[in-house]
Amino acid sequence: MSGTPAGAATGNGPNVVYEGRDLEATAGLDNYNAWIVETFRPYLRGHAIEIGSGIGIFAGLLRPHVDRLDVVEPSPNLTPVLEARFADDASATVYSATLEAHVAAMDDACRDAVILVNVLEHIEDDRAALAELFRITRPGGTCCCSYRRFSSCSANSTASSGISGAIAEANSEPKSEMRDSRSDWPAISTSLEWRPGGS
Repeated sequence: MSGTPAGAATGNGPNVVYEGRDLEATAGLDNYNAWIVETFRPYLRGHAIEIGSGIGIFAGLLRPHVDRLDVVEPSPNLTPVLEARFADDASATVYSATLEAHVAAMDDACRDAVILVNVLEHIEDDRAALAELFRITRPGGTCCCSYRRFSSCSANSTASSGISGAIAEANSEPKSEMRDSRSDWPAISTSLEWRPGGS
């Protein structure tokens, strides 16, 4: 099922198209994919949204754990892949839009779970994005983020100062029982350390 786009699909800049070839390789990482889903599973329920769905690997794994799933992908060339994957699922709706454009058009406190898997580190203004994600999360809901930590990177504030600080800043008025798996911050987050050169 495909929804009316909430905004132009432009990636993190004008006319960005993500080929997604690396996503096909991650489809076979069964242990990694299961670890992410098992980490998030206790917090998945109701009407959820996954942003940056790529070719739908995680959306497909998450879907059985929620009543409804919004599948949001900014790269327009991946939308047909997602539409085909969820064509027979009336409880999954595919949107071709950026995180910023899609979430800006959403009501406050309208989703039970907000899910990002290896997406937040690609968002230019991640702190503003997190604030918007917390805005759309219902009281008692959860924002689940898995991300890669870059040791030498200044692409965005999450990469350089850490997601815990960004989460704390974005969710200055916690309205739900969300926890960072590594501390007491109000979100579920997992991270992989990545160092240039494979070190």
